[in-house]
Amino acid sequence: MNDGQEVKVTVICIIYNQEQYLQKCLDGLAEQKTNFPFEVILHDDASTDGSVEIINKYCEKYKGIFVPILQKTNQYSKKIPFFNNLLNKAKGEYIALCEGDDYWCDPYKLQKQYDFMEAHSECSICVHNTLIHDLNDIIPDVNFMKDEGCGEWGYLNEKQIFNYWIVHYSSYFIRNNYDIIPDEWSDFFWARDYVMLTVAYAHGKIGVLNHVMSVYNSNNPEGLTAVNARSSDSMKKIYDRAIYLKDYLMRFPDISDAAKKAIHSRINAIEENKMVNDFCNILLAIGDSSDKSDEEKFEWLVNALNDEKLFKICTNPSDGIETLNSSKQIFRAVDVFCNGLHGIMDAIHFTFVPWISFFYQSDIASKEYLLAIAASPENLIGWGIKLDGDFNRRRTLVLQYADEKKLTDELKKELNIRLRKAIECVDKDDIKNGLREVNLALKISPLNRNLICYKAFILLLLREKNACLNEIGIYNLFYDIDEDIGMIYEKLQTL
Repeated sequence: MNDGQEVKVTVICIIYNQEQYLQKCLDGLAEQKTNFPFEVILHDDASTDGSVEIINKYCEKYKGIFVPILQKTNQYSKKIPFFNNLLNKAKGEYIALCEGDDYWCDPYKLQKQYDFMEAHSECSICVHNTLIHDLNDIIPDVNFMKDEGCGEWGYLNEKQIFNYWIVHYSSYFIRNNYDIIPDEWSDFFWARDYVMLTVAYAHGKIGVLNHVMSVYNSNNPEGLTAVNARSSDSMKKIYDRAIYLKDYLMRFPDISDAAKKAIHSRINAIEENKMVNDFCNILLAIGDSSDKSDEEKFEWLVNALNDEKLFKICTNPSDGIETLNSSKQIFRAVDVFCNGLHGIMDAIHFTFVPWISFFYQSDIASKEYLLAIAASPENLIGWGIKLDGDFNRRRTLVLQYADEKKLTDELKKELNIRLRKAIECVDKDDIKNGLREVNLALKISPLNRNLICYKAFILLLLREKNACLNEIGIYNLFYDIDEDIGMIYEKLQTL
C-alpha cells in the first residue's frame, strides 16, 4: 500500500496473451522491497486467454499498487501508439519496465536502481544485466551482457548503445523528466526499447549495474520479438530503423562525434543487410531457374562473389547487429546454390565449398580467416582477388576439373605417404612440418578437397592450439571419407 505517499517509481507492464508466464512476472513486481512508494500499471491489450483474470486477482490483492488498464480491442494490431498514453498516466519520478512474459529476479531491483539514479544526476537511465532463458530448453541460460569490464557499475559507450542489443527492456529505469518517446516516434512501437535507450542518451549518460536482476524468456512464439519476425513487413522494420537514426541525427545535432560515428556505422550496417538479402534472394532464384546451364550459373556466381561491396561486407562489415551474420548468410546461400549444380558438383566441391563450409561452421572464425581464404592458392575461384591477372584461367580450371584423369597409382602412393607424414607430424605437435607435408601433397593433387580441409585444420591449429573438431565442424567438410581422413577425424576428436 502507498498510504497516500508520493509515488516515486511507476512500473509499466505490457500484457497480451501471457497467461502462462504472467503470475511469475507479477510476483516479481509485487515482491519488490523499497523504502519508497511505487505503482504498477498493468496494460492488457485485449488478451483472449486467462491474462485478464490473473490481472484482476493481483489488483484485488495489491490494491493501491497495481493499476489495471484493460483494452477492449487490440491496440497493437491497429497500430495505435498507446505507450505514450501510459507514460502520461505515470505518477513516478522514474519509469521502470517489464513485459508480461518476462520477470524480475531480484526483490531489491527497484531500490538498487533508485539509489543509483539518486546518486548519479548525470544519468538519464539506469540499466542492468539480464538472464536469457530459452523457453524451448535448447540453449543454456546466458547473460545478456558479457563481461563489459565495468566492475560494479559503469556507463555504456556509444557503440553499445547505438549499434548492438546488449541490454534488455526489462532492465530500464528511466528518469521521467524529459520526453522519453517523442510523439513523432511513438508509432515505432516495434522498436520502443531502442528509441527509449537512444533518446535517453541525448539527455544524459546510460548507467549500467553489473548485476543480473531480470529474466528474458526468449523464443516465446507469442512474444513481441517472434511476432515481429513473423510479420510480412519484418524486413521493412529493419530498414525503418535507418530512417529513425537519420531523423535522430536531425533532432539531436549536438550529440558527441562518437555517437554520430556509431549511428552512421549502424545505418551502413542496415544498408549492407539489405544488399546481402537481395544478393541471397537473387542467388537462390538463379539456382532454381531453368534458363541457365549449370556452367552458366556457376560463372554468374563467380562474378557475383568478386563484387567489391559484397567482399567488403563479408571481410569488414560496418558495426551493427544487422551484419553480425552476413558472411554466414551469404555462404549458406552459396552452399545451397552449389549443391544444386549437379552437372559440375565435383568441380565445385574440389575447390571453394570446403573453405566456405569451414568458415561459416567455425565458432572462432574471423575476418582474418576469410581474408586468408580469399588469398589462398587453394581458392581456385579467386574470390575477392584476381591473382596474376589470370582470373579466367582459374575459373576454367574449376569448370574443367570434373573431366581430368584420375591420379596414377604412383602419384596416389606418394600422396598417401605425404598425408601419413603430415598426420605423424601433427601427432607429435610438429605442426609446421605437418603443414610442409600437406603442402607437398597438394602439389600432387592441388584440388583434393580432403587435403584442403586438413590444411585448413593445420592452419587453425597454428593459431588456436586448443581448437577441436566438434567446435569447427570440419567433419562435415569431408566428402567420401577414406581411411586416412577417418584417422584425421579420430585424431581431431581427442584434441
